[in-house]
Amino acid sequence: MAGRWWTPQRALVSLDIEIDTDGDGNAEAALLNSTGDGLIRGEVGDPAFMNDALITVVRQGPSTSTNYVAGGIWNVLEPALRDTAPYQNSVVVHSAPATALGLGEGRTGFHYRAVTHGDYDDQTPWVRFDAARPAVDATPFGLEGSPFFDEGRSVRVRVDRANAAAAGYGVSWPLRVLLLHQHQAAGQQVETVTLDLASEDTDGDGLADALELERLGDLEGDGTTDRDGDGAKDSQELLAGRTPWMRLPSCAWWRRRGRAVPWDGPAWRVGPTRWSEQGISPSRSRPCRRA
Repeated sequence: MAGRWWTPQRALVSLDIEIDTDGDGNAEAALLNSTGDGLIRGEVGDPAFMNDALITVVRQGPSTSTNYVAGGIWNVLEPALRDTAPYQNSVVVHSAPATALGLGEGRTGFHYRAVTHGDYDDQTPWVRFDAARPAVDATPFGLEGSPFFDEGRSVRVRVDRANAAAAGYGVSWPLRVLLLHQHQAAGQQVETVTLDLASEDTDGDGLADALELERLGDLEGDGTTDRDGDGAKDSQELLAGRTPWMRLPSCAWWRRRGRAVPWDGPAWRVGPTRWSEQGISPSRSRPCRRA
């Protein structure tokens, strides 16, 4: 959007995503901004039914159709879970079941475009997308299986290089991720990040950049460093699922408590197998083995 709306009521501004499922350049469905009352009464844009029950409504058929079905919650997340700032904003995320859009098994590809009317008149080009073969997917890591993340936390996405290549992304057409900041000031809500598809290990230290950034916070090390000074290389701890910032507890600590102790990784307990057999040789520790 080019500017902010004070309320996303359809009688004032329409914020639509049109869906073209057969590639003919015409929309067979659309995701519309409306309210629960508007859907029930079949008058999705009538100002008499404007209220705070904001939802996405799916129009099935061309622009002249009045066949409406329920989509998802406005901005995906329940208001009780997170405040997604639906008012005084310029960012919105629609959601709807794939079946409501005419999609399903064997029919997962479509084109979409954003179309707005009212306070802002704008339209994007058609964009191709295949829901079964996404190049980028944030839902495995987002809140409640959504692409939403708490502001200030790291944003993690899964990149499928094969799907990206099949979609035509590469050096001449780089893959970019669109980040929408719901609570940022006007002009600071949209950010694009270009992804490097050539390698997942751009610094060549044998560790995936995403793993280093998530667990270490930077790409400064080469995998041979020992940031917590416990005798284990950062690369060994990362690949074992542990955090190199946390010093491994000594066996004596466990023995005094007489039980296995969970920490940032698998539980360990006193035993005859040496740490070195696990690829780890912590200082000031008695031999231990996994529980």
